[in-house]
Amino acid sequence: MNTLLEKCLFVRNPSRFSELRSEAIDFRTTYVGGNIIRDSIFEVLFRYAETNKTPLKLLRFPVKDEDVWAFINVMMDLLYIVCVIGK
Repeated sequence: MNTLLEKCLFVRNPSRFSELRSEAIDFRTTYVGGNIIRDSIFEVLFRYAETNKTPLKLLRFPVKDEDVWAFINVMMDLLYIVCVIGK
């Protein structure tokens, strides 16, 4: 447990951490506004698709997995985003 902080990006590579932090803030400003992403994830997806002129289709089905919250996969030039909701 004591080595956890030593392994984090903030300590190991502060400049990369700053770059990623800046990119995350830019993404939030562009697609999210003032909301927490978790609270408006579908709105973020719609804004992203609209801004990038990318078609977006949502397929919703229950996923019972306590370990997975979300993931992104690109397959055959299609972007798949899976968000587990209602935990």
